[in-house]
Amino acid sequence: ESLNQGQQAQYCAEKLTHAYYRFTQCKSHQKKSINPKISFHLEKGVPSTSVKQALATGVAVGKGMNVARELGNLPGNICTPTYLANEAKKLARSHKTLTAKILSEKQMADLGMGSLLSVSAGSKEPAQLIIMEYKGAAKSQRPHVLVGKGITFDTGGISLKPGGGMDEMKFDMCGAASVFGTMNTIVDLAPKINVVAIVAAAIQYSLTFTGLAGLEAGLASLVVQLEVPFLVLLGALVLKENPGLQKWAGIII
Repeated sequence: ESLNQGQQAQYCAEKLTHAYYRFTQCKSHQKKSINPKISFHLEKGVPSTSVKQALATGVAVGKGMNVARELGNLPGNICTPTYLANEAKKLARSHKTLTAKILSEKQMADLGMGSLLSVSAGSKEPAQLIIMEYKGAAKSQRPHVLVGKGITFDTGGISLKPGGGMDEMKFDMCGAASVFGTMNTIVDLAPKINVVAIVAAAIQYSLTFTGLAGLEAGLASLVVQLEVPFLVLLGALVLKENPGLQKWAGIII
């Protein structure tokens, strides 16, 4: 089925924005960013307003994808749970429709969130529970909910993964990266909906006496004891803290 001009414009804007992304933050010699000027020629009778809106939508989607890619590409010693929390605060400061709240480890401990805290116990970097709320509709309207796993580096893979693939454990936070990318797109598009985004962020460092190791147990806020047979189950631990989310969560990554 062929696309109309508005759909074509959105598709092109999204793909071009995606294609021009370059990961340069960790490079000593950074090339100048590419800012091309592109013209779209419309067929006679096609309203330019609708095409401009389609282009803006495509750019917003592409930018959100690039935010997710940037966070995923960053190494674990830069993209820490604290880094993600600061990114959420930065996004909220630049958009009045978005708020960001960060729960500290003390606050999580007071709530009995032992499951998440057991993941970060071996790291000097504290866990962060990041809550972003986009308010684009009336308070009475139920929100869409996004929940992202943010294990910014996972040494737990040593129990199963070969050494050659351990560097890729930085991608264990790509669920959280997808949520950040989505929220960036949402604030740009300003849809008339409410959205709650929750990211459970932690570094799992098992190579200490305080770190979580295999065949250990943790206590989650739903007041059950959980046995952890393999450390690759960390995503289940950080998302296990609030089973009530399952009633209204739209996406759990």
